[in-house]
Amino acid sequence: KLSFPTKKAGVFNMYGLAGASDITQKLNDRKESYSYKLGTVGLSHHYILNDRNYVKSVISVHDKIMVFKSLKTYRYSTEDYKGDFKDAALNVAVSITSKINSKNTIKTGVQYNHINYDYFTRTAYSYKSEEDIYMDETGSADQNQIYVSWKYRINNKLSLINGIHFLQLSLNKNYSIEPRNAIKLQLNASQS
Repeated sequence: KLSFPTKKAGVFNMYGLAGASDITQKLNDRKESYSYKLGTVGLSHHYILNDRNYVKSVISVHDKIMVFKSLKTYRYSTEDYKGDFKDAALNVAVSITSKINSKNTIKTGVQYNHINYDYFTRTAYSYKSEEDIYMDETGSADQNQIYVSWKYRINNKLSLINGIHFLQLSLNKNYSIEPRNAIKLQLNASQS
């Protein structure tokens, strides 16, 4: 993570994360392997409008690949399974936080996610020529979110958080409007 504070334009942060993992195990008559790769980079911007309001913006992209393989050996045949899951996403989020007074804070925001995906699973048997394909999907989807929340600090240890959250998924054209309610108890400086 790299941080770039400015005098007038706020604070810019760049971050990135990458990783890979491979596991192979043998379980009686089955050999399984898992492979996982992930990469993400992003840029965030924190800008103070005045002593009671600030804006936070984030844009990020990620790419991940997960492969699962299983080979099961029977007395006279084999069963070979493979699952291959790939997706890449663009995420954009903007929120505005307004401190009304020492007890009341309101946060509003929007978030957009675009996902490209390629999912494939199949099983091949040694005793038949064609594979059984269970999933072979390639496409994209958009997810839009809008939310508003109100945090009321009862005292230094207890807060109530109430809000409403709108979520829309373009893949199936469904949407939901959900109330959000929480109670936050601050046990000490590092636990809540």
